[in-house]
Amino acid sequence: MAKKKIKKKAGCSTKWQSKYIAMAEKICAAAGFNIGQLADFFGVSESTIANWKNKYPAFAVAIRDGSRQFDSENVQAALLKLALGYKTLKRTMEAEENELENIKTPADFDSCGGLLKKIELIEHAPHFAAIKFWLQKRDPENWADTAEGENLELPAISIHLHNDDKDVKIPVENSENGR
Repeated sequence: MAKKKIKKKAGCSTKWQSKYIAMAEKICAAAGFNIGQLADFFGVSESTIANWKNKYPAFAVAIRDGSRQFDSENVQAALLKLALGYKTLKRTMEAEENELENIKTPADFDSCGGLLKKIELIEHAPHFAAIKFWLQKRDPENWADTAEGENLELPAISIHLHNDDKDVKIPVENSENGR
């Protein structure tokens, strides 16, 4: 008598637990996890995360809300830092030449008697693209990009020539707006 083969479903069984909703929101908010990182965290595949998002809408909302919180708190702060400029400290260390080969980590440096040679304050200038992006998002009415020439009203131009006998005003046509 031939044995009947039992067909198994593809993939591993998923281990959904309702506590994953709160966990996903917290980990996305705290560390900005993406779908791949969430899959690793829960020990499942990315497709399982996608399935859970479809099957449990509260899970999808938790991921979205956590990610938004992370973006709001961290990315916005980093963008503002770039837009305003910031300062960092640069430390220059020095060691005896014969001890350099033994230095593999900062702890090794300290143990070999390395000396702090110089601390330098580095000022990072504001980043133009960050400023532009920030202003366009915060005040789009005044900072939105416009197509070339669109909503651009150039003033009429005229040249004044002064002569002893008379004052001559010559209008100059502006090629952008026909003036």
